[in-house]
Amino acid sequence: MSKEYAASIQTNISDDHTFPVGHYDPKYDQPEDHGTTHISVIDKDGMAVSLTSTVNLIWGSQVLNLETGILLNDEMDDFSIPGRSNSFGLEPSPYNYIAPGKRPLSSTVPTIVENEDGKLELVAGGSGGSRILTAILQVLLNVFDFDMNLEEAIDSLRIHHQLVPNSIGVERGFEYKLVDELIDKKHVVQIYDQQDRTYSCQVQAVRQFKNTIHAASDKRKHGKAAGY
Repeated sequence: MSKEYAASIQTNISDDHTFPVGHYDPKYDQPEDHGTTHISVIDKDGMAVSLTSTVNLIWGSQVLNLETGILLNDEMDDFSIPGRSNSFGLEPSPYNYIAPGKRPLSSTVPTIVENEDGKLELVAGGSGGSRILTAILQVLLNVFDFDMNLEEAIDSLRIHHQLVPNSIGVERGFEYKLVDELIDKKHVVQIYDQQDRTYSCQVQAVRQFKNTIHAASDKRKHGKAAGY
């Protein structure tokens, strides 16, 4: 993303109130992701892997390879289809039309963070469709801006907005003052439980900090942090 493009988006954002969807001039729909898992790894030599895997929709393509037992995905469904608008009336994105050698748009955000000297700092990723990006961003802010340890950063309450649908998701437990302020700014607020997998994102992360490796798995799902 260029600084010029980011600046053009910023001009549409107000600290005082939100606007109807049309104010932000959305042009295209991005399909929702499902059926995802993630692992984050750092080895004894400081090598790192951030791996997100998905079959996309429930049971993927519903085709099982009888020799390997592997369920095949249906990632082809992530491409936009010409002439088919989504339920909110947004047209399919021409940038996401299927083409030879092309990958569909995805919400996966496998992340590796290095410091200015190129030294590994953190490995993260998650599952949860369009909520992955905002979840990873909030975890990174919690770690690097608010000095939380990795477990605190992941377990902290989160919010999510993706423009369409025009509502902001807030995990149950935030102060009523925050929710009231969002409503005052004309946001449509939906409150949901952390364990509600329909709305939550599950983040898995590993951090290299002060010569020690710290790992944490999101309690929103049945993942696990492990070392050897």
